[in-house]
Amino acid sequence: MTGAADEERLVEKLCVETLAASDLKGICRARGFPVVGGSKRALGEGVAARFLDPTGVPEAMASLSGPSLAALHLVAASEEPVPLAALAPLLEPEREPCDVGLRALWQKVAAGLLAKGVLLADEEGALGVGEKSRFARFRLVLPETFRAFLPPFPVAAEPLEGEGERGSAREILAESLASFVSGRAADRKKAEGLPGRIACAFGIEEGALGLRGLDRPSAGSLRRWLSARWEEGLRGQDRTPRPVAAGRAARHVLGHLPPRQGCTAEALANALGALGIGVEASAVAAFCGEGTAAGLVRRFPRPRGEPLYVVAEPPEETPEGEDGLVAFAQGSGVRVEERPSPLLSLLEAARVSRARVLDGALLLEPDLGRMGRAWSELSEGRTMAALRAASPAVEEAARAVEARRGQVRVHRGLAVLRLEDAGLRAAVRTRFPGAVLEIEGAYLAVLRGSLEGVLAFARKEGYLPRRLG
Repeated sequence: MTGAADEERLVEKLCVETLAASDLKGICRARGFPVVGGSKRALGEGVAARFLDPTGVPEAMASLSGPSLAALHLVAASEEPVPLAALAPLLEPEREPCDVGLRALWQKVAAGLLAKGVLLADEEGALGVGEKSRFARFRLVLPETFRAFLPPFPVAAEPLEGEGERGSAREILAESLASFVSGRAADRKKAEGLPGRIACAFGIEEGALGLRGLDRPSAGSLRRWLSARWEEGLRGQDRTPRPVAAGRAARHVLGHLPPRQGCTAEALANALGALGIGVEASAVAAFCGEGTAAGLVRRFPRPRGEPLYVVAEPPEETPEGEDGLVAFAQGSGVRVEERPSPLLSLLEAARVSRARVLDGALLLEPDLGRMGRAWSELSEGRTMAALRAASPAVEEAARAVEARRGQVRVHRGLAVLRLEDAGLRAAVRTRFPGAVLEIEGAYLAVLRGSLEGVLAFARKEGYLPRRLG
């Protein structure tokens, strides 16, 4: 994905250096810009100054032809800039992949998309093996602020009746956790469906219970994580690399249907085929069924004809509902009942505990270090209250942490960094998970041996470290 600074750079290069004067005038017509300047450079600078403003974007997108609209959605669905050649199956479906003329394809993209002012092009992509053409370097990018104006995907859609039906994210997460705790998910090759993929993502490392790929659990991040695991369940039939995986493309199409309309699994399979992704309708139907069970898709049965599907809007409440942690005292901690307990509450409890599985049950024992680090954030919440009420051992540990709050401790081999930028703090934690520890506010503690690596990383991100004292 691109940032605002990257987009401004791409706009400047595209309008001033890459596009022809006729393309720039096409942008002015499509977006409603005035044609200013007597030279091509002056015209390009005038267009560049207005390009990222959303003025005229809905109208320009609405004017796209079917193939160009599908190409726009392919770029929108991708997490990375899309190579020019990836648009060939959409814009030149009659040609064989080995017979694509990149210069001619560029001209079609320039006339049908770039000259409409709805996409950007980046010429800094790396050439593949055997590629020599300048046009093989081009990558297509959709400005982030333009996403809100995407028209519906060109797929056969039908009106919806009623409210439809969908399952529960909470139920499928609970089922997966129970499978992990019982040991049924130990053999990844036997893991079936979405519950199996989720169960295989659970793990306990050095006493920390977590989900692989979910660093900071929240209602929003958990839903996005669940959606990503769902998307993994649909794969294209051919092995040709695509800029967008089949599952992600299917989710994008279901999320960009006309208002109050849905599509059948067969229509969705045809839409994927239009994007160059071959998938059987039966596989798409199974995929939509998994999404419905997880509460990510809404299914509309019909007395006659196949069901209709559409992406389900996020519920107003969290995917966990409003119930709290269910735990009972056992030994030096608590035994957690994973099915009635919301997963977010359980992961929250794991942040202050050491986890282990014993005789098919999940046990959480208080950890003073973890509890102290998370105390300011979790001490007043329902999860901590439930743990303290359930276990004398947890209550004793909590009292010890409360008594030590505010005390100063000196550690050897640590450096303290102040990072005011929350994005940089998150990036450093992700890049150096075993070497940094969040203290409070804008501060991170860093192992001395990793300090220079952290500082070098910050410099690459555009920050200038300063030493104080």
